[in-house]
Amino acid sequence: MLSGKNVWIVNHYALPPYMPGGTRHFDFSKKLTEEGYNITIFASSFHYQKLKDIKEYKSNEYFLTEQVDGVRFVWFKTLQYFGNNYRRVLNMLSFSNRFLKYVRDDEYGEKPDIIIGSSVHLLAVLAAYKAAKILHSDFFMEVRDIWPQTLIDSGVSRYHPLVLWFRRIEVQMYKKAKKIIILLPKAKDHIMQSNVPEHKIVYLPNGVDITPFSFPKLNSKNKIFTIVYAGVIGVANNLQMAVETAKICKERNEEVFFNIIGEGQEKDRLIQLVNKFNLTNISFFGAVPKTEIADALAKADALFFNLADSPVYKYGLSSNKLFDYLAAGKPILFSCKAGNNPVEEAHAGISIEPDSPELLFNAIMEMKRLSDDERLQMGINGYKYVKKNHSMEILSKRFIEILNN
Repeated sequence: MLSGKNVWIVNHYALPPYMPGGTRHFDFSKKLTEEGYNITIFASSFHYQKLKDIKEYKSNEYFLTEQVDGVRFVWFKTLQYFGNNYRRVLNMLSFSNRFLKYVRDDEYGEKPDIIIGSSVHLLAVLAAYKAAKILHSDFFMEVRDIWPQTLIDSGVSRYHPLVLWFRRIEVQMYKKAKKIIILLPKAKDHIMQSNVPEHKIVYLPNGVDITPFSFPKLNSKNKIFTIVYAGVIGVANNLQMAVETAKICKERNEEVFFNIIGEGQEKDRLIQLVNKFNLTNISFFGAVPKTEIADALAKADALFFNLADSPVYKYGLSSNKLFDYLAAGKPILFSCKAGNNPVEEAHAGISIEPDSPELLFNAIMEMKRLSDDERLQMGINGYKYVKKNHSMEILSKRFIEILNN
């Protein structure tokens, strides 16, 4: 058993629970430290939702360290960006270069036994592999988004120089990794096309710390049926759906209210659209830390999960936000076309095709017509499903098995 060994996790966008966003690696690491592991998470301090730095550096500093509940974070100062343009690629490069500088400057102390590179982008994975070679550590790859297939499915030519470069890195990393951890249930189908042996690939989806969430009960005091969205407000989330559906509700005199909680590049545009339509049944709020998400979701009558239609999702979903929703014990309006549907599997809500405000309106009306007990049962179904399949207690044990094997 590897208890007491050092594990490094290189994840550009990793976050602790006092910040809004995904906390997968912190949640795993907290459990592993209780088992005697020493975990260090390497991340950028430029927040991908807030689009600003969450740390302050002295003029000569390029990294800071922080202990959060026994988990060590190393934050890197990286180039800022404000949209999906060349500066975002430069931000990726600056993160990877800062991490390798940290390794070469011998800033780390005890060497790691395992280095895990997480593919929120491939440059972080490549940097993790290079560090593993320098330090003679085992190299694991974690496949979150499938690069560069994500770019191709988003409309970028498969012959674009950036795609060709990423494809070369992708195949090389598959071959070099001792283990490949996948989050998407059908990602194995893609990876094995590169002649990767199946035994190297292990499935470890996202999950949720169930502790802050209570077993579902009837507790909504809303006078108006209230739908909550909590997450990134980006192009892929297509929250114009919510705005246009709120407009339909207003035109048809249906008492429905949308609360949109989060940050992202689409937020200002959507607020302008709300003002243009003169809507009073939808409000936008800032992102909340992970520690407050249970309370924020508890105030809803229903929760809204939406992704624009795209072939990107053919390998399935493993959404932190969706597992938070299920843990909250509220019925879910699921608007997405993907290789899996946890809401349908759990009987925890109503599923519709994406990108149709009219379908969303009809689903809301259907959910409103349900009795309190019927909606409560959906919430209970979701809570039980996520506790059984996606609780951090269970997934952390699987993670330890992967490290040990």
